[in-house]
Amino acid sequence: MPLNLSIDEETMRALIGDAILASIDVDGRNALIQAAINYLVSPRKRPDSWRNEVYPSPLEEAFIQAVEVYARTVVREYIETDPQVGETLRAKLGELFGGYRHKLDEDGSFSRELNAWVIAYLSGAHDV
Repeated sequence: MPLNLSIDEETMRALIGDAILASIDVDGRNALIQAAINYLVSPRKRPDSWRNEVYPSPLEEAFIQAVEVYARTVVREYIETDPQVGETLRAKLGELFGGYRHKLDEDGSFSRELNAWVIAYLSGAHDV
């Protein structure tokens, strides 16, 4: 009778990680941990970038994404709980799209202006 064994992905990763660490001596473990830390905190150039740009480290990117997710949640709550915020935001978006339709993100000005307006509005400057 064949044995049918099933291990979920998270458990398999943990087993493999434990096996790798058990097979490496202390110096090897220290070097591996140091390399992982350096990777997480070092800015990097993406291989697909032809402009030689430096991008945030993986840790910075994770932080930025977490802040964006939280900001979206807060803005969604404002819009859903205060009809005036939703109406004002829709009106401002209509105004911005009308004036900036020809250069949406061409030079980033639309995104910067919209972000600045949303931040000012949500921080209490309701007359913007």
